[in-house]
Amino acid sequence: MGSNYGFVSTSFYRALEWLWHFLYLQLLWLFSTLLGLVVFGFFPALYSTHVVMSRFVKGDRQFSIFKVFATSYRQHFFIANGYGLLFVFGVYLLTFNFNYLKVVAGLEHTFLSIGWVIGVSLFAIISLYLFPTRILTEAKGKALLKNSLILALGAPVSFVLLLVSLVALGFSLYMVPGLIPFLSVTPFSFLVMGQLHAVVNRMIRKQAVLTEKPLEETKKERSTTARAMLKEKTS
Repeated sequence: MGSNYGFVSTSFYRALEWLWHFLYLQLLWLFSTLLGLVVFGFFPALYSTHVVMSRFVKGDRQFSIFKVFATSYRQHFFIANGYGLLFVFGVYLLTFNFNYLKVVAGLEHTFLSIGWVIGVSLFAIISLYLFPTRILTEAKGKALLKNSLILALGAPVSFVLLLVSLVALGFSLYMVPGLIPFLSVTPFSFLVMGQLHAVVNRMIRKQAVLTEKPLEETKKERSTTARAMLKEKTS
């Protein structure tokens, strides 16, 4: 009977390697957030974390984490903060409407409550997918909002599994709060980017079948393929 020691040791080594990458990336996120005085550093740091994680989930290991993170942080500092301001404004509107619900009653309260729940759901989905969708499809403006919804709602089973995974992550951090400074943002980014890459890969396989192109050739046109299919869905 052959020994599986080599397999175990290799798997253990890879697990440690992933853990180190996650810890290092989390520290970069934390330092960059503080560098931007938290308020102006949080969103660029989160965006840059997603950029690095996107390389990981695609299987790329031959790159400098620090260089990719720092370059993204510098290039997307104002863009990420612009979307961050929109996020804060959206939270303000939802909070204002929630407080307004407390002073109305009857049929008006029922209709407004339904609208508020729908609004919160759409806002949460868009907020969750906004940066990852921009990184993968390079969409901007209204197209970015549409694509975020399409990538989430177009794969409902995958989206539900993502939500379950995020709830499990949140519960784990709640049970062991000491992990939050070291392993919170990076596992979150891994789950979101991994799920989104899986959705985009299915789109690529579908496009390869429709166009009768080799799969590898279509993969090289990853962002172009995703944008083309999303454009068809929104036209």
